[in-house]
Amino acid sequence: MCPEAGPALPPAGAGHSGGVPGFEQAGHFAGAMDLVLDRCRRELAAMRPARVRRWAKANVFGGTEMVTAADVAVQRALVRACGRVLPGVPVVAEEGRRHLGAVPPTCVLIDPIDGTGPFLSGSPLYTMSVGLVVDERPSVAVVDFPAYELRVWARATRGIEVRGDAGRLPAYGPSSLLTGPAQAAQVREVAARATGLSVEPVPTTSAKMVLVALSRAGAALRVRGAAAGVAPWDYAAAALIVREAGGVVRDDGGRDLARGVVSPVNGWLACRGPELAAVLHKIVTGDLHGAL
Repeated sequence: MCPEAGPALPPAGAGHSGGVPGFEQAGHFAGAMDLVLDRCRRELAAMRPARVRRWAKANVFGGTEMVTAADVAVQRALVRACGRVLPGVPVVAEEGRRHLGAVPPTCVLIDPIDGTGPFLSGSPLYTMSVGLVVDERPSVAVVDFPAYELRVWARATRGIEVRGDAGRLPAYGPSSLLTGPAQAAQVREVAARATGLSVEPVPTTSAKMVLVALSRAGAALRVRGAAAGVAPWDYAAAALIVREAGGVVRDDGGRDLARGVVSPVNGWLACRGPELAAVLHKIVTGDLHGAL
């Protein structure tokens, strides 16, 4: 499944200085990712999720979640493509990783299927997410929605590029607040009273953030829990897309997730402006009374 990019790529060393990808090298990276994501998208579209092999795994936070043969195959294809175009740049990918450890200052972050649960259930709200980190910060990002034939690219300080029809995505509307299904009941009443937003449960981190970036939703958040539960590959690419689309994306400490050092986060928020972000921050940190 998902064979690696077939056509020969430009010389891997072009535009590469001191082991840090430069402008030209980032272009080669984007081209390679487009090729392999196209192939993976076609393979995923041809699958019957009910027949995909699956098993339980321990994640890097000590919890248990599902993984499938599709996750593994997509990851393998993306890792191989990265190795060809960015030799020597570490790849930090989700599957097969029991411990996160320190994220290298320059690396590629890969979440082969963000939203394995939705994928298995037949929901279209899952993504393939890849982010190039340079000097500890997101530099180039792509989030692909295979079921919607939509791909969103971002490059730091250069804006976003949408490939496909964003109108095919769900339109939750400007008065919506997306959060995970497990937290929807927790924030529904206070969100309505403090912000006027109505809570909509959406399970996938990158999908929620990109829906906000593309104005398909008003805002999104994750309420801070007892410990960090969002890995860098879950959010880094989508956070850069939000920032480059003109939005605000922060963790529960107020750090800009598109400009700060990439590391695990706990709570987070994404919205279109700083005024709403101030109120959402209180909800994210669990200060539900202070949000009112």
